[in-house]
Amino acid sequence: MKKFKSLQDFTDELAKDDALKADMMSDPERTLNSVKIEDKWVYRMAIWFLGIVVIIIVMGTLIVYVDDQVPEFLIALASTAMGAIAGLISQNS
Repeated sequence: MKKFKSLQDFTDELAKDDALKADMMSDPERTLNSVKIEDKWVYRMAIWFLGIVVIIIVMGTLIVYVDDQVPEFLIALASTAMGAIAGLISQNS
């Protein structure tokens, strides 16, 4: 399995390597399944963004709705963001 840092690295290697190009032409599905692109920054940025969303929602609800009932859409937003974080972490590990 070949590892690349980005999709651009893969396309550059595809332009240079005739064997990889032949594999891609003969069986693209198998070739693409054997390639792994290790772009960890996309996952890190998504997790940071979703974490910040959760923190803002929790802090905002604590400040604004201390005595009142918390609206359901804020609970749904925070739990959805937490589920997305869990999905990204479990998929990427």
